[in-house]
Amino acid sequence: MRKNISSLMTSKNILIALTVLCCFFIGTSFFTDTLTKPLKKCVSMVVVPVQKGMNNIGFWVYDKYQTLQEISVVLDENKNLQSQIDELTEENEDYQTFLDALLYVNTCLAKKIAGDGEGATALFEVKVVGAESKEQAVTLSKSIITSNLTKAAIFGHDANWGRILCAMGYSGAQFDPEKVDLYFESKAGKLQIIKDGVATDYSEEEATKILSEKEVTAIADVKMGEATATAWGCDLTYDYVKINADYRS
Repeated sequence: MRKNISSLMTSKNILIALTVLCCFFIGTSFFTDTLTKPLKKCVSMVVVPVQKGMNNIGFWVYDKYQTLQEISVVLDENKNLQSQIDELTEENEDYQTFLDALLYVNTCLAKKIAGDGEGATALFEVKVVGAESKEQAVTLSKSIITSNLTKAAIFGHDANWGRILCAMGYSGAQFDPEKVDLYFESKAGKLQIIKDGVATDYSEEEATKILSEKEVTAIADVKMGEATATAWGCDLTYDYVKINADYRS
């Protein structure tokens, strides 16, 4: 009987202990929720936004880093391109210097050949300026320089502007003769012979002086554009006729 009572008391004690333990955990849970609820609310209000902000800052910093990396790559490429451009510029400058020198040599040779014509006494140069196109300027200058009447007038030191206008007229190039300005130029000076297609009140003595030089230039301004052209030839002399009349093949 005593053994049964002892066993019953032991079971009762265990049940009480378990009940107390459950109550303890329930109370602890209740008080823990009560105590940590403000903390959780604080975390949700402060820590979470801060964390999101930090994440955004991290993404922004990463994007900026990537952008800086791309800019760095572009700058390196630009340096390489600039280096290539500098090399090409230097090569082009050297090439342009060569072209300028070649043009100078060819121009000098062309003038020497033109001025060394049979029986020639003067180098005759014709410049057409203010042309509408390069083709027009070349056509007009060649027509003047190959005109025998104009070449003979140069030999006679005669400022015969009518022969020049005539040569321009039959060149086939379209222009307005009433807009043409014409000048004669040499080391002795420069003189306007025609203004807007009409002869100026120029000095024949001064014109003769200018045309008596070894190199004479006629400048025709047709006032139609910006194109220019230059042609070279020589005067037409008695000696030219003699040389070619006595010439036998």
